[in-house]
Amino acid sequence: MMKSSHCRSAILLLLSILPHSWPLLGRTPQTSSHQPHRNVLKPVAGRSLLSHDKTVNKLQIWQNFLKKEASDDDEAITDQTIITNNVGEKISINGVYVTLATAETIFWWYLAPGIDPESRWFAPSDGVLLSKLFDPAIVLSPGSGLSFSSLLLNSFLILPAVWSILLLQEDTNERTEEQLVSPWPFCLASFFVGGGSLIPYMIFRKKRPDAVIYYDDLPLILKIFENPETTTAGNIYQQKIAIRGPILLGALAAIILAAFLIPLLSSPDPAVLIAAEYHVFMERLQNSQFTSLALFDFIMISLTITDPMIDDAKRRGYLETGLPWTESVPQMVPFLFPWIGPVSWIYVRPGLPRKDLRTSIK
Repeated sequence: MMKSSHCRSAILLLLSILPHSWPLLGRTPQTSSHQPHRNVLKPVAGRSLLSHDKTVNKLQIWQNFLKKEASDDDEAITDQTIITNNVGEKISINGVYVTLATAETIFWWYLAPGIDPESRWFAPSDGVLLSKLFDPAIVLSPGSGLSFSSLLLNSFLILPAVWSILLLQEDTNERTEEQLVSPWPFCLASFFVGGGSLIPYMIFRKKRPDAVIYYDDLPLILKIFENPETTTAGNIYQQKIAIRGPILLGALAAIILAAFLIPLLSSPDPAVLIAAEYHVFMERLQNSQFTSLALFDFIMISLTITDPMIDDAKRRGYLETGLPWTESVPQMVPFLFPWIGPVSWIYVRPGLPRKDLRTSIK
């Protein structure tokens, strides 16, 4: 009799524990709807709640782990998509540069008007033209017929300068990726041959829109064109000094425009003189190898400066790093107007970060 009572107590205790063990097994007990509910023996409250809490914690840990894995997978897919887009854009843009370099060479040697068969690289008649263009007394005199040619020639002081500012900052001491060749010799040569040196460099240049470039790593010549990040009042003075470079670039552009406009506007009838100067320039385009090639080159580097300018905007946070080229161009339209737009970008672009500020934040 005592033996059967012990067995009955053990069975009842087991039945009372089993319902609280189902969550650990990942199963739910099947109960019949018509079976009456019996409170035969109540389990120990503290023990069942503790086991239930542990089960919930384990489930939460697994859920968080799975969410993190899914998030990491999404980030990896996004990064891979950005890399794929960048590679595709680089291949497409490189094709454009190769095409332009080939087209300019063919135009220079075979298609430009006024080519001398004995010296295809430079027509002797253009030497006389250049001697006049370098003489301020002739250029600034009204009715010289050189106003538009002088403006075109002087433009190769402005555009190569902006190109150099954009490209040379990629050749700093701390580089995430080495360039195949240094941009310095190509940028210096661009003041003499324009796109003849810039476009070949762009073919081999590695795009670095996501590179972190610090103000402190820039050479002195580039620091005067920068507007570094500042957080303290002591650095604001340095920030004001740093914008002297863009002001000097704007002043040079203003001088060139003034040299073009003053002779025209000093005439008794400026409209007639402008029309006459334009007519002379159009005739010169049909007879001068230098003038036609210079105009071809000016248009080419005015359009292709969009590429390094967009990379610069992405590095400085003006554009998102992964933004496709087709979406980046519309946002940069105000700075793509020939001649004036690139100069405006150098003046208003966001500043590069400083190492000391990053260190202090950390």
